[in-house]
Amino acid sequence: MHHLIRVHQIDISPPRNVQEMVTLLAVLFPVLQKDKVPDILVIINKR
Repeated sequence: MHHLIRVHQIDISPPRNVQEMVTLLAVLFPVLQKDKVPDILVIINKR
């Protein structure tokens, strides 16, 4: 049986302000909505 969940690893720095957060969401949102397969975002923060 196939798992219908893909895991995206996104290596980003944590948003420093609201503008970065909005930009990040605007970039990620269409990616998440473009198919019906559930996606899990694994965000690795660079400290």
